[in-house]
Amino acid sequence: MFRVFTDVKKGKYQRTQVGGDVQGGNRGERLDTSKIEGEVIESDDNAIVLEEVPIVTPNGDVVVRNMSLEIRPGMHVLITGPNGCGKSSLFRLLGGLWPVYRGKVKRPFVDRMYYIPQRPYMTLGTLRDQVIYPDTVAQMEAKGLSDTDLAIILNVVHLSHIVEREGGE
Repeated sequence: MFRVFTDVKKGKYQRTQVGGDVQGGNRGERLDTSKIEGEVIESDDNAIVLEEVPIVTPNGDVVVRNMSLEIRPGMHVLITGPNGCGKSSLFRLLGGLWPVYRGKVKRPFVDRMYYIPQRPYMTLGTLRDQVIYPDTVAQMEAKGLSDTDLAIILNVVHLSHIVEREGGE
């Protein structure tokens, strides 16, 4: 990574266009979000591969119509582009925050990926809603989890004091 920063500082930059429609032009295009037909495969080869994957917001707005790319271990990659082109959206998709509606995503196991957002990513709602996102309370309960389990999680990450401070919700 330091080599990449050194190259960028020297003005050495080779732009590689990823496959698919990433130039925009999708303004106003929407996708039916009731059909989630994409495939997510976790693999131990630590590669990130997208094959004909649209990047779509949870409300159905198409950010990128069709993206294909492959990032292998050892590659140094800078993801660049103007505001609204889908950079952060790509990481929401890779992190499992947004569904894969079509195509195929291959990524490392969750415990091998780490994502640092450019700003805190918070949902609207209670503290419980933040901790269980993207699940609902009903989905949490269907998985056999309770508020006691959430309290244990908050304790593990040294945030149990927030429950009392915020009134326990």
